[in-house]
Amino acid sequence: MFYRQGFAIYEGEMLLTLNFPNPNQTGMFLLNSILYICVFIVSGRDLINKKKLYLLILFGLVLLLIAVSQLLFMTGCRSSFMALALFLLMVIIDYLSKGGFVIKKWMAILIAVIPFVFVFFYLYYVDSFSADVSMGVVDAGKSSTTRVPIWRPIVDDFWHYFIIGDYYGISNGTGMSQLHNTHLDVYASYGIVPLILYMRIIYLVIVQSMKIAVCRFQRISLYAFIACIVSCIFEASLVAGSAGMFLLTIGFLALANSPMSRVNG
Repeated sequence: MFYRQGFAIYEGEMLLTLNFPNPNQTGMFLLNSILYICVFIVSGRDLINKKKLYLLILFGLVLLLIAVSQLLFMTGCRSSFMALALFLLMVIIDYLSKGGFVIKKWMAILIAVIPFVFVFFYLYYVDSFSADVSMGVVDAGKSSTTRVPIWRPIVDDFWHYFIIGDYYGISNGTGMSQLHNTHLDVYASYGIVPLILYMRIIYLVIVQSMKIAVCRFQRISLYAFIACIVSCIFEASLVAGSAGMFLLTIGFLALANSPMSRVNG
């Protein structure tokens, strides 16, 4: 009953919104919550010296993770599912390499630019694939091509936005717009120079955070930040206001750059 009123009929399908404007925004907030929980489950031993206390907290966090994960599944937010899968992959690689996995500069560049490049790949090649990535939520307006009508007008009129963007135009003068891709949103709003600066900042914070990471807690926090950036391929809440979403995501950077003296791999 505690979340029953948070459900809404969204494009014909019952999905969890928790009274947010749409289930995708709900999913992004829940994704951040899950990532914070996972950071402390995976690397909380770096913070807590007493083993019994750590195990007690771990038990509570696992129960919380199960509950929040169920809520995320009810949103049908595929970008959050994708980001969570990437995060888990990086965590597994970190464990298998015993902390030896390092995000190279070329990887950081790829992470920084791939949301923008993906837009063009998606528009021009998605129709060539027969794979269905709707994950059973087609009835909720979440087919494999839901972003085409949103991204196509911007790409078709690419040079119109090149110099200074057209924030007024894409929001129809309301000041409120959501292009469901952070990089495309920045480009269409402000032009190519702010987009390059934005990607440059992402690259620099990843490289610098990796350099100072001396323990698993810092690395896992950085992986959580990267997962959020990759989720922005299909969502723009990180740059489009969205009730302070950027504060939650930047929190992972704060954790990744926090001074640590204890090292557990």
